[in-house]
Amino acid sequence: METENVAKKDWTLMGEATTRMRPHDSLLEEDLEFDRVMKPVPVITEEVVSGLEDRIKARILEGHFDDVVRKRPVDDKPFLPSRFFELQDTKSKHSLAQIYEDEYTATQTGGIAGEDRDGKLAAEHEEITRIWETISSKLDALSNAHFTPKAVSVRDKAA
Repeated sequence: METENVAKKDWTLMGEATTRMRPHDSLLEEDLEFDRVMKPVPVITEEVVSGLEDRIKARILEGHFDDVVRKRPVDDKPFLPSRFFELQDTKSKHSLAQIYEDEYTATQTGGIAGEDRDGKLAAEHEEITRIWETISSKLDALSNAHFTPKAVSVRDKAA
């Protein structure tokens, strides 16, 4: 048995064999089995067709149609007009050059022209940033198996 196990193997037992490793026309004599990737194509015969027709006729007589129940289409993003944006249909009292000049001077002084005068929008952005930092640090803690130091927030960097 040992000499049989140590001896040179037949080309069919060697794995991938090229044409130089096997005898001439030896592949024709082998019965090769392999898995198919595709589903086998069904053979259409008169019996199969008549069986399908009989099933269809029986379902029609029973009134059993297997209709698909339609679902109401779901609106992903229904149109909701913004509460903060109001469309003005009156003519502007300022020229376009004056509007651009006001915006430019507002950005140079560090503000945004015509928006967030009471700081409400900036406060909401800070709140969202704080919530996001806590959520992402919790997600980092859940996804890491090793110790990770506490994240430094934007406010801590400024202080």
